[in-house]
Amino acid sequence: MEVGVTWSYNALTYRDQTPNYKFDVCVPSDGSIMSGYASIINKYAPHPYAAALAREYIFSDKGQTNLAIAGAIPTRTDFVVPQEIQDKTIPQEQTKNSVPVTDPAKYAEVCEKIAQTWQEEIIPLMSQ
Repeated sequence: MEVGVTWSYNALTYRDQTPNYKFDVCVPSDGSIMSGYASIINKYAPHPYAAALAREYIFSDKGQTNLAIAGAIPTRTDFVVPQEIQDKTIPQEQTKNSVPVTDPAKYAEVCEKIAQTWQEEIIPLMSQ
């Protein structure tokens, strides 16, 4: 069996936009991470109030719905993804054991190690 590893929202896009390949998308129950989003307003934004309105929209129910439609996990913990959207994305219960990133420096270090190990050990297997 072949396995690919990528962010869940990217995997859903790949699944839905590559009709010549059929695959399932899931979150491993025994080892997955969850990282947050950054929402900022640039101090030098030419229209800071427009930026604030955009950010307000992102955190609204409609904005959270749009994140879910795109396959991303909404950032608000009180937001419940409508069932018709859940049916097309990764079920929320699959992320219940995901571990949040709490140490960005360690996360960067581990990502570098994973990339190196992938290059050395996995890529050669793909050409067999």
